[in-house]
Amino acid sequence: MPAFFGQVIQQPAGPPPTPRHTGIEAMVKGLIVDFKYLPSRENLLWAGVGGALALGVHPLDDNVNRGLVGNDVADKVFTPGESSESSARSSEARPSCMPWDV
Repeated sequence: MPAFFGQVIQQPAGPPPTPRHTGIEAMVKGLIVDFKYLPSRENLLWAGVGGALALGVHPLDDNVNRGLVGNDVADKVFTPGESSESSARSSEARPSCMPWDV
């Protein structure tokens, strides 16, 4: 190895080794493990609370809908087909699910 001013210059180490658990098979195995832990007590609690809240406000749904139909403020806020972006940008044909699209 050559030395310049007391420094030893070494060859680059090369690419790191590929991890053992990559690819579709590892993803499927990981998904199965995830589903194994899905029926937990915490998930049951969140599903129960969310379901109870949905059932609790369900009778009010028709009343809220009737109040919004024909309401001037609601018509301005919830204008169908409108976008907060400029019309030129929103009419472009491009994927809109990219993370940089936000």
